Amino acid sequence: QRSALDREMRGSYVLNITASPVVPFNGPVSISSTLVTVNVQDENDVQPQITPRVTVLSVNESIPIGTVLQSFICTDGDVSTSNSSVTSVTFSTASLSSLFALRAQNKSHVDLYLRTSLDYENSTFHGIVVTCRDAGTPQMSSTAAVSLTVTAVNEHPPQFGPEFTSTLYNTTVYENATVGSEVLVVSAMDPDSIGHGSIIYGLSGGNGKFTIDTGTGSIRLASLLDASLQNYYVLTVTAMDNTLSDGSTTYTTNALVGIIVLEARQDHAPILTPSSVVLNVLENATLGTPLTRFMCTDGDGDTTRLRIPQQVDGMGRFNLTADGQLLLAHSLDVEAKDTYSFIVECSDQRSNPLIDTSVVSVTVLPVNEHLPLFNSSQYSARVPEDFAVGLEIVSVFASDDDEGDHGRIAYEISAGDSDGQFSIDVAQGVIRLAKTLDFESQQQYTLTVVAYEALARTRRNSTSVMIQVIDINDNAPTCTPSVYRQTLPVNATLGYTVAALNCTDADLAAMGGMLNLKYSVAAADGQSANFNITTDGKLQLLRPIATTTIQIITIHVNISDGEMQTRVVLFITVPGLADSTPMFLQPVYITNVSDIVPADIFITQVQARDADPGQVITYSLSSLNPTDVQLFTINPSDGVITLARKFNTSLSTPRVYTLMAVVRDNGFPVRSSTVSVVITVYRGDEQQVIARPSSSRITISEDAQLNTLVASVMCIDDRGLQDGNFFASLTSGNIFSTFQLLANGSLSVARQINDSVLSYTLQFTCFDRSALGRQTISAIIVVTVTPVNTHTPEFDLDQYRDTV
Repeated sequence: QRSALDREMRGSYVLNITASPVVPFNGPVSISSTLVTVNVQDENDVQPQITPRVTVLSVNESIPIGTVLQSFICTDGDVSTSNSSVTSVTFSTASLSSLFALRAQNKSHVDLYLRTSLDYENSTFHGIVVTCRDAGTPQMSSTAAVSLTVTAVNEHPPQFGPEFTSTLYNTTVYENATVGSEVLVVSAMDPDSIGHGSIIYGLSGGNGKFTIDTGTGSIRLASLLDASLQNYYVLTVTAMDNTLSDGSTTYTTNALVGIIVLEARQDHAPILTPSSVVLNVLENATLGTPLTRFMCTDGDGDTTRLRIPQQVDGMGRFNLTADGQLLLAHSLDVEAKDTYSFIVECSDQRSNPLIDTSVVSVTVLPVNEHLPLFNSSQYSARVPEDFAVGLEIVSVFASDDDEGDHGRIAYEISAGDSDGQFSIDVAQGVIRLAKTLDFESQQQYTLTVVAYEALARTRRNSTSVMIQVIDINDNAPTCTPSVYRQTLPVNATLGYTVAALNCTDADLAAMGGMLNLKYSVAAADGQSANFNITTDGKLQLLRPIATTTIQIITIHVNISDGEMQTRVVLFITVPGLADSTPMFLQPVYITNVSDIVPADIFITQVQARDADPGQVITYSLSSLNPTDVQLFTINPSDGVITLARKFNTSLSTPRVYTLMAVVRDNGFPVRSSTVSVVITVYRGDEQQVIARPSSSRITISEDAQLNTLVASVMCIDDRGLQDGNFFASLTSGNIFSTFQLLANGSLSVARQINDSVLSYTLQFTCFDRSALGRQTISAIIVVTVTPVNTHTPEFDLDQYRDTV
């Protein structure tokens, strides 16, 4: 055998075989021959072929049962008989299998015919796969796809349904493509208007491996592929126009998508940016106008190519340059066609290229030639500040000479109303009040109203609207404060200003002083004749008020702007005439102190009383020798005398300082009295026991808890040393036994503080338990009680009457 046998080329061979001697010899030579027939047996090595492979049919739903839809021929290159036949037919939906059947004309020729009636309303499309298998081993087969579109009978006026830019799509996808990746974008258009022309896409077939975006027609991978299991898919894409709810017919059409699944490869698909483009182009755009630019990049460094693979919808009106510029290649006419949709493709240059696509949607805009014009360059209106919200203030009007939608005007307030005080009807131009006006806040508004072409908003014009707010008297006068508490000096003369009222009126301020406030005394506890109120709000004393006791006069002053009124209350304290002199409680104050005590040590306390009620008394020190006074200080409010500075010399004999304590009241006239204070300073080596408090003045709250620590008292000798025989005692001033002094010298609260006592002057004395019997020096702690608001105010009457 010199070459391979092929049963399909030759089925048998007849060989003539001759036998003769190899070595010659003398005498006759005998030669013998015979015929050998070699038959070539067939092997099943040729795939059967069915024709046609793809059939697209469109039939009327009224065709009769039995109609032959398509004939198929199944052939096999193998010569053995009975090796090929059409063995099965499958459908995209199993429930439709009763509609169609196969009828064999012979073993290799079958007809696909209609078995039962078609129904356009039930289904407008049927996908059918016819399979041809041979009878060899191993068995081989091939398939044919039938796309059958059912059309309706002519029951309605004829309308054009959507048309695909292509009715047959073929593409490839690698088996290792990720779920969600885009496989192909199909595109359909509908010349109907907006609403009827909106396209919705649907998908059938593909065993659930693919999905489609109902709005864009983007077919994406729904689950992983395996080329060894299935390497070809036939999908049916349905496009349906989305009609309005007006009873119009919904039209659908279909396209077949053939997808070949390729074995995985590891290179990268190119990337096209942008992935989608929406363009608005004026119908008068010049040829060659650049519309956008695409960029194609490849991660593998492959050379890429940009092209528009299908421009059925684009109709050749757009051109793509080598560097990615999308140009207008043909003039546009919005009346002829106002939308275009097509695909831009980016691919590498390999034998089995990878691609990326971008969907381009172009809307053709009509040319708008005229500006909206207002019928007035300025509008004005006057409204009172109590104008009701929602009522019309003024109406503006503009017109546009453009026809159709370009002549439709819309309005907006573009400036002058940052707080949203007004609203405007977008279609009618009616300006209404949106928020309550306030003349006192703003008296005038200047609005900028814009009229624009409502369709594209490209042409605009403006006018001004001036709105003047008219004031009404809607604010009562206000006074700050509304309650005054004043004290009338005992020496106040006629015309003395008791209080100057601070009153304003928002209406008065806004109108620039056009309103005048009027003041009047409404009531003054029977003392009206003693007071006068001026036109500018000053309450003055007309005549002196004679009283020997403190008196509080309540005065009501009315303030009116002519329509609205407010009231101010004044509590005037009138002190009584002072006729008593403050007197000291002792005729003389005598004490002694060591010359080595520290500064600020308590020396003694002088106290005085004044019989006149409400008098405030103050204390001061004087001496014939000014140097003596400089050694001591006195608290002007409580009369406590302390050492101002430490003695700087050591005495050989005691020294006596005689000071004069002075007390004064605050009456008129001022009255005063004096008392002598004798302070003996002795040598420190006499070793006195000194009471030393932690602080001489303490402030404590009225509601202080029991055992609250107030201060501490320490007993020391005049050298600053402590002794176990020293102890302190609280000797005076502990009213109601409010405080307690513990053995360790701690002073604390012993019982609830009585709110009738506002100050305690506590005297502490240190004693010596030893036989030495040292002299003692006392100390004073002044405890001031801070009142707590624990009582509810009470009216002095159960009922008040007045006339307004």
